[in-house]
Amino acid sequence: MTCKRVRYLRCQFFCYMTLQTVLRLVLLLCSWGDVSAAPLDLTRTLGLGLIYDMATGFCYMLPLTTLLFLLPAHWLNRRKGRCPVAVMTFLMNVFALMTATAQFLFWQEFHTNFNFIAVDYLIYTTEVLGNVWQSYNMSMILSMILLAAAVLTLLQMRHLRRGIAPLFSRRRPMRAPAFLLAAVLLPVLGCTLTDSRWRSSVSENNYNVELAGNGLYELMHSFFANELDYPSFYLTDDNGTVMKNLRVALKAPNSAYISDNGIARRVENQGPLTGKRPNVVMIVVESLSATFCGAFGADESWTPCLDALAAKSFIFTNMYATGTRTVRGLEALSLSVPPTPGQSILRRPDCAGLGSMGAR
Repeated sequence: MTCKRVRYLRCQFFCYMTLQTVLRLVLLLCSWGDVSAAPLDLTRTLGLGLIYDMATGFCYMLPLTTLLFLLPAHWLNRRKGRCPVAVMTFLMNVFALMTATAQFLFWQEFHTNFNFIAVDYLIYTTEVLGNVWQSYNMSMILSMILLAAAVLTLLQMRHLRRGIAPLFSRRRPMRAPAFLLAAVLLPVLGCTLTDSRWRSSVSENNYNVELAGNGLYELMHSFFANELDYPSFYLTDDNGTVMKNLRVALKAPNSAYISDNGIARRVENQGPLTGKRPNVVMIVVESLSATFCGAFGADESWTPCLDALAAKSFIFTNMYATGTRTVRGLEALSLSVPPTPGQSILRRPDCAGLGSMGAR
């Protein structure tokens, strides 16, 4: 007879896999007009998604597997002794349902799986949680999640009744080592033998690529990779067109391009090396919006000193932000670089040798 511990874990794993499959099908139907409905693309999308779900499911099961391995049989054969298992199961169900709900809402906003944007959401919880609480009826959503998790836990606990045999048995001495080996080996294999880059091969349609992923898997991958695909989230144009327009914009009577490609050019000064040398003072203020500055037309100015300085200086009024985070602004001010998704440019490879304002 199959060990009841294994039957219980199998039931929990089946529930997780079912939840992930239903979520993927719901997201597929929500984006049916955008996904590639070709049979081969759909087969690859759902098949690879199943592999990611299994790899994540093995890790998801690790806390419950550890608890069932540690608890002796005489505990599990009593109702009170099964309370820790019920609590762990309930928490895992809440976690699975909550992440599935978050992934559904995230998909509705960004039409993509969890990525570095979701990681940023977890980091800046004060702003994000306040926004989420204002945008959705979280009281109802959380109540439904808790109720569904409680009902599911009660149904699952029926698989763990009296009559549970001990893991350590003279009749079956290999039962406990096999149980422990499977509990450790499956999550390790799930993490090491899979790769998030496999998704790019399922289809040329980005919706299929995102649907093939698993939310928790992609969230952890994004956390450690600390990267966001630039062309997918930022407006871009053909490199040749951009370079052509840039060369036209930089063209000047006293300059000549060194080659037909690139923007390297020779600039000749046509006047004496004398004249005014104005002092340049860079003032960087965290989260200072132009709506608070009188120099930019604010009804109520909070920056009288800056306004007075602006009246005696050059002022640029046609400027655009290069990103939504402080580090993006600091990079733009000091290096004049476009927004870099993910980690700071200082943590990126080959970042040495950039011309910065501090080196002038």
